[in-house]
Amino acid sequence: MRAVNVCDAIGPMNVQQKGKRILSALVVAALMLPIALSVVSPVWAAADTTLYFNPASANPTVGDDFDLVATVNPGTNAVSAVEMHVTFDQTKLRLDGIAASSSFSLELAAASINNTNGTASIALAVPLASPSVTTTTAVATFSFHALATATNSQVAFTTASLASADSESGNAIATRTPASVTIAPLGSDTTAPVRSAGSPSGALAAGTNSTSVSLTTDEFATCKYATTAGVAYASMTNTFTTTAGTTHSFTASGLANGGSYAYSVRCEDGSTNENTDDYTISFTVAAAASSSSDDDDDDGGKKKKSKVSPRKLTNSTKSVARGGTIVQRGKKFSKNSIVALYFSKPNGTYYPPMMVKTGPTGAFMVKYRVNKPAGKYGWYAIDTRTGKKSKTIFYSVK
Repeated sequence: MRAVNVCDAIGPMNVQQKGKRILSALVVAALMLPIALSVVSPVWAAADTTLYFNPASANPTVGDDFDLVATVNPGTNAVSAVEMHVTFDQTKLRLDGIAASSSFSLELAAASINNTNGTASIALAVPLASPSVTTTTAVATFSFHALATATNSQVAFTTASLASADSESGNAIATRTPASVTIAPLGSDTTAPVRSAGSPSGALAAGTNSTSVSLTTDEFATCKYATTAGVAYASMTNTFTTTAGTTHSFTASGLANGGSYAYSVRCEDGSTNENTDDYTISFTVAAAASSSSDDDDDDGGKKKKSKVSPRKLTNSTKSVARGGTIVQRGKKFSKNSIVALYFSKPNGTYYPPMMVKTGPTGAFMVKYRVNKPAGKYGWYAIDTRTGKKSKTIFYSVK
C-alpha cells in the first residue's frame, strides 16, 4: 500500500522531467512508510501500458454533447500516475471539461483546456495509500460538444503523454490509441440511446440498506426508471439523480436482508429518441447470517453471547478546506477482509461504494486530497464478511 504526496513533484519542468519526478516521489515516499520493508534489488519491467479512449469511436450529431473516457490497460505494469496531453480539431469539437475518475482522483496537475488550439492536458494519480492499478481502469472523462459535421475526426494522445508504474524506470506507455469522431448533420439522429454497464448485479452483502444504481449510454441522454416492467418513458415518474450525460445513477435506499430488487430503465436523447423497451438492473441483498456463541456459562451449561467490540470509524479532522488532505480510519472489522465504504453527499445521496482491504488487526485507512464542494459529508462502513454496519460519522468541507 502506497502513502505518497506526489502533488509536490509537479513543477515548472518539461514532460519527461515530470514523469521522472512522479516516479521518484513514489519511491521516496514508499521508503518513508512506518513499516518493515525487505531490501531487494530493483527489477525494472518493460513498458507495457496502453492509453486509449472508451468508446473508440463516437457518432454525435451537430449540437450534441458526448464523453470520451481516457482509459489505461496496464498490461504487465502496475500504473500509479498518468499525465495526458490530447489534441482535437477545434473547428469540429469543443472540449467543455475533464473529470478525474474515482480510481485516479489525486490531481497532480490541473486540467488545462485550449479550445483555440485544440489541446488539453491533465495529470492524475491513484489516491494516497491506494495500490497501483493492474487492470483496465478509467483515468478521466473528457466531455466534448459537437460543433460541425465531420468524418473520422480524431481525438488523440500526443507522445508527451506519460504513465508512471511500479518497477518501471521510465514512461510505462507502450501504445497510445486515438478515438474517431464522426459528426452527423443536425436533425439526422433517429436512434435511441444504447444502454449498457448496468450496476449493481448479483448479491450485495447482508446489511446493505442502500446502494448506487447506475448505467451508461452511448450518447448524452436523460434516463428514468420504474419498479415495474413495461412502463413507457413518458409515463415514468422517477428520473435518475445524476443524468443528462452518458453516466447515470441514483441511490436505491430502504434495502433489506434477503430482498430482491429490479429497476426497468428507459432513456431519451437530445433529439427526443427514446427507448421503447426495458433495460433491467436487478440484484439481491444477502440474508443475514445467524450467529451463535461458543462460550459456556459456568452454571447450568447455558451459552452466553461472545462480546464483540463495535466497529469504529474516525476522521483525522472534523473540518477540512477544499484541496486539503483527510485521513479516515476504521478498526475492529473482520481481519484480512473487505469493507465497503459508503460516502454521502450534502444532498443526502451517496457516491458508489469504495471497497478497501483490512489488515491482520481488522483495521484500514484511506487518505486523499479533498476536491468536493463545500458542505457536510458523512460515511459508514459495512463489513462484507459479517454484514455488520458501523455508525455514520461526519466531516465538513469548507
